[in-house]
Order: sequence, then C-alpha cells, then structure tokens
Amino acid sequence: MFKRGNQASPSLLSFLVLVVVLGCLTLAVIDDGYRSDFARLAEILVSGYIGSLMPRLPS
Repeated sequence: MFKRGNQASPSLLSFLVLVVVLGCLTLAVIDDGYRSDFARLAEILVSGYIGSLMPRLPS
C-alpha cells in the first residue's frame, strides 16, 4: 500500500481527500456560522489534490 519515497499511492491519497472533504461538508451542515470556511477548506484540498495529479515538467 505504501511506496518508498515522498509520494503516497494515488488510491490512498484519493481516499484521504474523500474523507476530509466529506468531513468538511458534514461540519458545514452542522455549523452554519463557519460554513464558508469549511467550503473554502474543501476547495483548497481538492485543488491541491488535482495539482498533485498533474505531471511535473522536466527541469
């Protein structure tokens, strides 16, 4: 499941992103006062996940 090096396996990373996004959405439903903050956190998380999937340009 884990690989050597600094990169986690894509399936593990996908699972973690899904769990955190669902947690953020759950907290947003529960706490109306901080709904926009939880939505912003989920947006940043998904953006970072998509960015990590993009191939890197050679240096």
